[in-house]
Amino acid sequence: MKNLYVALLLLLGALGSSCSNKPMEAHMDEDSQRSVQATPHEGTEATFERFKAHNGVTFSFLKLLPEHYQADKSYPAMLVFPAMEPAQEKADWVVEKLFTGSHNENWIVIVVDAPQKQKHGWINHPAHHALNDLMDHIKESHQIEKGRFHFLGYETGSRPAFTFAGMSRDYVQSLSFVGVKDWGELDERGFERAEGLAMPIVIYANGKEAALLEQTKAIEQELKHRKTTIHLLVQQDDTAALESLQAGGILEKASNLLLAHH
Repeated sequence: MKNLYVALLLLLGALGSSCSNKPMEAHMDEDSQRSVQATPHEGTEATFERFKAHNGVTFSFLKLLPEHYQADKSYPAMLVFPAMEPAQEKADWVVEKLFTGSHNENWIVIVVDAPQKQKHGWINHPAHHALNDLMDHIKESHQIEKGRFHFLGYETGSRPAFTFAGMSRDYVQSLSFVGVKDWGELDERGFERAEGLAMPIVIYANGKEAALLEQTKAIEQELKHRKTTIHLLVQQDDTAALESLQAGGILEKASNLLLAHH
C-alpha cells in the first residue's frame, strides 16, 4: 500500500511538471518568432561587418535599409566612402551624423571603410576589385535600382569615389562630393576621366570657406566644359561640419536631385 501511495505521488508530480512546462514552451516559441521578424527600423540598427573578397582583400562595411523595407521592391543604393585610408572613427561619425536616425523611405545605404592592409587604402587595383565584389554581393541580396549605385565621397573619400566612378562605370549611376577640402586629385588627367562620365555629379560645398568655394566653382566650370551634368549646392549657412546635411538632409537632397525622374 505504501509503495502504491509513493507511485501515485510520483505520477502526480510528473503530470504537474509537464503542465507547468507547457506555458513556458509557448512563451519561448513566441520570443523566438519575434527575434527573427524584421522591424521597420532594423536597417538603422546595423553594425559594421567584415567582408572578404575573392582576391582575399578584407574590409568592413555597414548596410542601412529603408524604413518599411520590402524584399521584392527595387531601391536606389548609395555607396559611401568616409575616407581614402582606413578610418573607422570617421566611418562611424559619417554614419551617425549623416544617416542614422534620419527618415529614410527610399535608400539602401552602404558605408565602406578602406582595407587596412592595402597600400593607399582604396587607391589600388586589389581594393578596387574587392569593392566590385561587395557591390555584386549587395545586388545578390537586394534589388538595386538599375543595378547600379550612387557613389558619395566624404572629404578624402571623394578620391576613391571619383576614381572608381570612372573605373567601374557599369556599377555607378551618379557621383557626389561632400566636404572636399582639397581638389588636387582633379588634375588634367582627372578631368579627362570625368569627360566620359555619363552620370550626374553633385558637389555639396561649404559657403563659409571663401577660398575653397572659389576653387570649387572653378572645378564646376571645368566639369561643365567637359559636358558633365553637374549640380553645385552651396551650403551658405553651414559650419565646417556641413550641419544642414546631417540628420537626414543628405538623403533628402540626394532624392530631390537624383531620383527626380521617379
